[in-house]
Amino acid sequence: MIADRTKAALQAAKARGIRLGSNASDRLAPAYRAAAIERARQLAPLLAELSSAGMSARQMAAELTARGIPTPNEAKWHGQTVRRMIDRAEC
Repeated sequence: MIADRTKAALQAAKARGIRLGSNASDRLAPAYRAAAIERARQLAPLLAELSSAGMSARQMAAELTARGIPTPNEAKWHGQTVRRMIDRAEC
């Protein structure tokens, strides 16, 4: 009986146009994306320098880690992380 009432209430809310299950990702995602692009732009000169030296993404990741430059999450650099930064920075 409780399940039936809950389903009916959710259907009624949905019919009224209330968004169900929203975790505010529509507001947070643009802010996170903008921050990621800004960080990539800050690293763009260094990424361009390493790329022009003929380094692969994996070698650049090792170099960034060796220089003590932290990732956005304070984790270890990986080749894929470097590729994403290069794509965001458009360098």
